[in-house]
Amino acid sequence: MDLASFITRRLVYAALVLLALSVLVFSILQLVPGDPAVTVGGMGASQADIEVIRQQLGFDQPVWWQFLRWLGGLFTGDWGTSIVSREPVLPILIERFRMTLLLASAGILFAAVVGVTLGVNAALRANSASDLLLSVIALIGVSAPIFWIGLILQLVFSVRLGLLPSTGAGSLSHLILPALAIGGNSIGIIMRMTRASLLEVLQQDYVRTAQAKGLKHRTVIYTHALRNALVPILTVIGIQFAYLMGGAVLIETVFVWPGIGKLLADSVFRRDFPIVQGAILIIGAFFILVNTLVDFAYTIVDPRIKAG
Repeated sequence: MDLASFITRRLVYAALVLLALSVLVFSILQLVPGDPAVTVGGMGASQADIEVIRQQLGFDQPVWWQFLRWLGGLFTGDWGTSIVSREPVLPILIERFRMTLLLASAGILFAAVVGVTLGVNAALRANSASDLLLSVIALIGVSAPIFWIGLILQLVFSVRLGLLPSTGAGSLSHLILPALAIGGNSIGIIMRMTRASLLEVLQQDYVRTAQAKGLKHRTVIYTHALRNALVPILTVIGIQFAYLMGGAVLIETVFVWPGIGKLLADSVFRRDFPIVQGAILIIGAFFILVNTLVDFAYTIVDPRIKAG
């Protein structure tokens, strides 16, 4: 399958998944107890006031019409208006998504560099004391809750040492601790996959042949072995990146980071449905985008793998 067909197929798949996701999210929100109009009007609002608010928000229309109107607005840039702040939804989501993307990118970059480095060292020293130590560290990293990691980092580097700010997003220094915390779990996962994948490749005949030809050890490992071990590693990194984007709410809450995860959680409690719908749709679209890019990266890392 050529590249154009691959891209076309993935775009069609993405559109169908997003349509199904939008229907699912809209349907679930219709089942949530409570009336957003009451939230807007407040506890002191009369029934007449609530009915007026419902008309203003379009909640007096049939459900299918509300969905079609919202779906049509997605293509024109009109994602609705926040029930709470009365501001357009799309600019809010873009700004919050940008902050979460910055946090997740820093976290996955840190996790990938450290995880791959430790995984390579563990594979080259398989069954040694250092390999066992790294495996234990990886297990602890995978098992530790990310909010606990965040609290420990705050306690050590902010409260005790006073080196870094504990909350906020005003400067680059505010990014360091949440990025370390959100990438903590991923380090262990990436390290274990790197170790397992590289160990499997090191047993292949072409690696032994390269060693028999007298090539430098570094050349054999990084040019021949690691490159061929990258496909499953890239898969894990891609999955973790998407996971960090979707699961950043805990870290964003601990560090008061103004990301889309925290916005989504707050909006659920406030019954701000336009924000909730848009946030879930953006996160879902990002998952699909990352999966597509990972599939495409396979063909670059290993030309033997075709897009089909």
